Amino acid sequence: MPAILFMTLPEYGQATVILATAFELYKRRIPGMHIHVASCREGLRGRRLYITGDCTIEYHGIDMYSQEEAMMRFMDSSSFAGVVGHPPIQRCKAATTKLGVIVSPWDPEEYLTAMNEFKALITKLEADVLVLDPVISPAIDACEMLGRHYVVIHPMLATATCTQNQPGGRSLWYYPSIGADFAFPMRSWWTILQNIFLTLHLAYTVLTHPRFRAVQRARTAAGCIGPFPAMLGSKVRDNMLCLTGGVPEIDLPFEAPANLRLCGPICLPAPSLAEADPELLAWLGQAETVVMVLGSHIDYYESQARRVLEGLLGGAGQDRQVLWKVKEVEQLKGVFDEMLRGEKNPGRVRIVKWLDAAPARVVEHENVVCYVHHGGANSYLECARSGTPQVILPQWYDCYNTASTAEYVGLGVYGNKSCAPDIDAVELSLAIRAVVDKAEGQENSYQRKAREVAAVCVAAGGRARAADILLEQLEGAKVEKGMGH
Repeated sequence: MPAILFMTLPEYGQATVILATAFELYKRRIPGMHIHVASCREGLRGRRLYITGDCTIEYHGIDMYSQEEAMMRFMDSSSFAGVVGHPPIQRCKAATTKLGVIVSPWDPEEYLTAMNEFKALITKLEADVLVLDPVISPAIDACEMLGRHYVVIHPMLATATCTQNQPGGRSLWYYPSIGADFAFPMRSWWTILQNIFLTLHLAYTVLTHPRFRAVQRARTAAGCIGPFPAMLGSKVRDNMLCLTGGVPEIDLPFEAPANLRLCGPICLPAPSLAEADPELLAWLGQAETVVMVLGSHIDYYESQARRVLEGLLGGAGQDRQVLWKVKEVEQLKGVFDEMLRGEKNPGRVRIVKWLDAAPARVVEHENVVCYVHHGGANSYLECARSGTPQVILPQWYDCYNTASTAEYVGLGVYGNKSCAPDIDAVELSLAIRAVVDKAEGQENSYQRKAREVAAVCVAAGGRARAADILLEQLEGAKVEKGMGH
């Protein structure tokens, strides 16, 4: 019976594209198809979901910490944002030193245990197609040791997927280093020289980190060959097929390797606004709305929350609504009540702990004129697909690159350039104004670009295209098996 095994870290940023593609395959109810998803810890072990007829999705728990769980054991902060948050890397030495743990947060014994469990699972299931996220290094090593070909579904933009494939050493001098917020293209020799130094220094810092070196020694002793897999996360290797949610229109210029497939945003399916939150749907229908969701990892403190609300109100103006997701809304209620006391129409501002509807569905609404987010690849891609202009407030590493990319392609504004990862009220309000203000009856440049790009993203196919490619791989594997017999 045909079988596909997906292997992914459970963090939202990594798992979304894997789960979206797995669900798309399940939805097609292919007779006899077995879909397996392997990830971390006991919470997923042996759970069987969505069993209908002949098609199943089965989850397998692997005895390993998630990247976040493993990393948090060695950091001096209780919050994820406190661990990985940093100013642009050219102004923050600490951001460089953390990368050794972020890339390889497992002890050698933990790493080898996970690798061996992945090897055992792959051997037991005999799946026809193996699909991985690009930084689940123990699973990649397992595939390599077993001599199995595999498909990588990358959650990042195409440039982040194939930076190391670009000709002429462009990963050093052409593309801004990860975590740096240099505007693209980099025009001055000083900036380019800084960028070369930062890129080489980052690599050196990771490669010489004691934890990284300990895992490398254990890998070598266990028979693993080649560089640590996560260090090749931005390279499309010859022995694999790579899928990404990017398209050229939302990215920096790049040359696509022959085995890279551009699928357009690979988004999770979600109920419509009418199904998930009809009351919010009615509220959005009242007026143009600015939506802000920085993600569940962000912890707001009082003075920052004041600045953000001031910036949102100033950017939205008197006639637009504001929807802001804040998990600390109860603790900050007094602050918000005080700041909104003079509002003529306080009902136009909604500050909520949770959204019943998926943010991707919210930003698709025709009245949402600006989406403020932290610059994660999923948020950027979902917003690009929706046709909504963006304001990006980067908080860490790749988020800074997303902000620079959005400005280069004309989809949005880097909204905290003067103080990132903090937020300034005036700067935020001006960024929002830049993407929402327009002459009556006309589009501004951000709105026009967002609309044009959305059509390209939808046409690319997204998770349906990714599923089609995996089915092509499945057919090829069946032919090879037949020839082998």
